[in-house]
Amino acid sequence: MNILITGGFGYLGSYCAEYLSLKGNKVTIIGRKIPVYMAEWVKNFNVVIADITDEKLLSKLSGNKYDCVIHCAAANEVKCKKLPKESIEINTYGTENILNICTRLGIRRFIYVSTFHVYGSSSLAGTINEKSNIEASTLYGMTHYFGELLTKRYSNNYDMVGTSIRLANLCTGPLFKEIERWSIVPNNFISQAFKSSNIVINSSGNQTRNFLSIKDLCNAMDIIIKKQKQRYSVFNIGGERNYSINEIAEIVKSVGEELLKGKNIEIIHNQQLNQLNEEMDYVFDISKIKSIGYKPNCNIKDEIKETFEQFIESGV
Repeated sequence: MNILITGGFGYLGSYCAEYLSLKGNKVTIIGRKIPVYMAEWVKNFNVVIADITDEKLLSKLSGNKYDCVIHCAAANEVKCKKLPKESIEINTYGTENILNICTRLGIRRFIYVSTFHVYGSSSLAGTINEKSNIEASTLYGMTHYFGELLTKRYSNNYDMVGTSIRLANLCTGPLFKEIERWSIVPNNFISQAFKSSNIVINSSGNQTRNFLSIKDLCNAMDIIIKKQKQRYSVFNIGGERNYSINEIAEIVKSVGEELLKGKNIEIIHNQQLNQLNEEMDYVFDISKIKSIGYKPNCNIKDEIKETFEQFIESGV
């Protein structure tokens, strides 16, 4: 299968490209610039240098046949806060542009990488499934929900099978150390533990989160490509269970003290608990994606250990 991946030099896109290529697919990456540290790695793929908002992107892709697009390119939650105008253009018009290109080139399979943030924060209580209310409260969540709506519209109006996948919290270290995703909770705790021997938690740490390995995500994408039958579908993709922030901190502490022999890592809560506004506990329901064959296989402790070893080796 010929697969086109947007944001292929980023955190998610690079993993998807590697995984799907190893599965025997022919992978083409779209990205704005090849990072120096990826110069050798990209030789395994076809590469198109372009911005997803560029109207000339169509001409750069014309003449090639693609079976599927996986749309990973997006402004993350940090960029949405710092550069809202640019983020809106990337997450909304960029998605519209890619979908329009799909119709022009006859690409009949489209996977849009969304986020559980479309459900909002105040609504994260009880069981969260694909039919739960959409109450996005951040620009990151709102622009991704708009991308879902675009995907649904194109799927309904054109000869295209579309999918929106709502990802839980990710817990995997970046494929390359230079890819800046050390703000993700487990990765951030690893960085703190290594650099200061402390893990600072800005809350009670009792609130729970569902965590997803990118390895499991890539497997889910492979299953969706092969097994989805409906014209348009939405899937929650996550792990088997939730972990509290304190549990993640304890795992990082345990793994860190094992790897950094002789070092004592302290967990610190630095805010008064009565001043905190914390989300309620919830269940992130992944039964729909499991019904077509998905099964999370990654152990979060193993995932954290692998990332910690990568951090030590690279000296991020």
